[in-house]
Amino acid sequence: MMITSPTIFDTIESGSFTADEAMEIDAKLSLVQVQDIPEHQVKSMMDYIDFRFLHNAVVPAIKADLENLQNAASRLRLSP
Repeated sequence: MMITSPTIFDTIESGSFTADEAMEIDAKLSLVQVQDIPEHQVKSMMDYIDFRFLHNAVVPAIKADLENLQNAASRLRLSP
């Protein structure tokens, strides 16, 4: 587990970050494995990624990584 992962998710849940910080969060999220996401923070992480995609705010170089993370998180939430 990445040491910075809980901090990333806590920051996302706080909703208190600048546009530059959001880009840093995106970069860190692009390195996260789905099993590193605390279960109680999966929805907020998915909502955050949805928001970033909706506003076309994700750097193209990491877009696929965030899509893969979100897809893996969706499968995780749907599994029994």
